[in-house]
Amino acid sequence: MKSLARFLPIFLATVLSVSVANPIVIPSSWVSELSFSPAGWTLELWPVFYDPPDGLWIHTRTDSAQVIPGLKPSNLRMVLTADSMSTPLVIDPSGDSIVVSMHGIPNDPFVFGSTSSSCICAPREGHSISFSSFVYCFDSSPTFGKENDTLGALVRLVVQVSDTSGQPISGARVSWQSFGGNTDATGKIDATTLAVLASIQASATNYNNSYQTIQLYPGQTDTVSLVMTSRISSVNSLDEHPASFLLGQNYPNPFNAQTTFDVAMPASGHLTVEVFDIGGQCVDVLLSQWVNEGTYRLGWKGENRSSGIYLIRARTLGTQAVRKVLLLR
Repeated sequence: MKSLARFLPIFLATVLSVSVANPIVIPSSWVSELSFSPAGWTLELWPVFYDPPDGLWIHTRTDSAQVIPGLKPSNLRMVLTADSMSTPLVIDPSGDSIVVSMHGIPNDPFVFGSTSSSCICAPREGHSISFSSFVYCFDSSPTFGKENDTLGALVRLVVQVSDTSGQPISGARVSWQSFGGNTDATGKIDATTLAVLASIQASATNYNNSYQTIQLYPGQTDTVSLVMTSRISSVNSLDEHPASFLLGQNYPNPFNAQTTFDVAMPASGHLTVEVFDIGGQCVDVLLSQWVNEGTYRLGWKGENRSSGIYLIRARTLGTQAVRKVLLLR
């Protein structure tokens, strides 16, 4: 405890001076930048001390080594190479997990490459993995020893959203990391973003969400196509001239995979069909669009929903009807 206590004032002073003078978000792993070249690896840390203690270690999946005591950081950054270590340290350029520890207390691991499908890929030669704008991204112009920037970390990303028939879906919400926007009339989003491992999601009324993960690389254009499936199994006009508004009994009930039901519209109008849980929370919007006079058959699959009682509500022209359904998993 004494060894940690003597570094606490230095730690707090460093964090406060950084946060007040020049606000910086420090990753919990302390890894600021990493690159590989034929000469070896280069690793930049965000130190939270002015004079690094003798107990500073770097651990990988297969190796561990101590940083040579007495090395000094520059501009609140410590740049390490193999020559900075007391003993040889192997970092796998195809993918590894790096843990920085001080006096045996480890920070969160920094994971990249083939060791995980949910982390950034291994960097290409000449690129670095850089912590910028709150995320790890690829940078084609590494800035070891200096403040990280995004000048070499930008990429053009075009996302095309369409339905299963190939028709574009306009107004779909597309998001990844901290970016979000809606598709235009052609079903596209064209954006400049950071070269991150992008987990892209598209959502739209009456459609199931669509997902795709892609590693983006700086200085190029990446195109992603997302196909969204309708939440409605079918919308078929059965009776062209129903006498009154009606929400028919669903079948089967109880159900497991899917249940179907009819909605009769005595006149053209906007029809909304929603599903609520027993607590009154809307969990699905099956339909929200203008329909002509007629009787329509719809279906609900209850995907990603737990067993229980649900309420299907159909409403139009100031009229509504509710049916109770039972989902069994």
